Amino acid sequence: MDLENSKGGGDIADELRKDNQSLRQRIEQLEAELEAKNIEIKQGKSSDVVQNLQKENQELQSTAKLAQSELDIALGAHESQKQVLLTLNQQLATRIQELATIHDEITTALQT
Repeated sequence: MDLENSKGGGDIADELRKDNQSLRQRIEQLEAELEAKNIEIKQGKSSDVVQNLQKENQELQSTAKLAQSELDIALGAHESQKQVLLTLNQQLATRIQELATIHDEITTALQT
């Protein structure tokens, strides 16, 4: 049963890695957009444009914070899944060692 659960863990870890990469790319994109908007604000074409850009800037900052939060959550989930897989791996190693011991005992019993 534990072995079956661990097989799905690799898929989950891969999905989390993809989500992490996607969120990182989105953050980079939002930061680039933010930087472009900041440059436009500095040029100050008109007060309406500046106000609109400041509003967009705030929205982009909020979106970037949300994306960062989602990334942090995904990283936490990834770490949690990693710990589960490490535990399952240790349990499997223990069971394999127990089977090896039983095998040795049976081999010894058959030889005597």
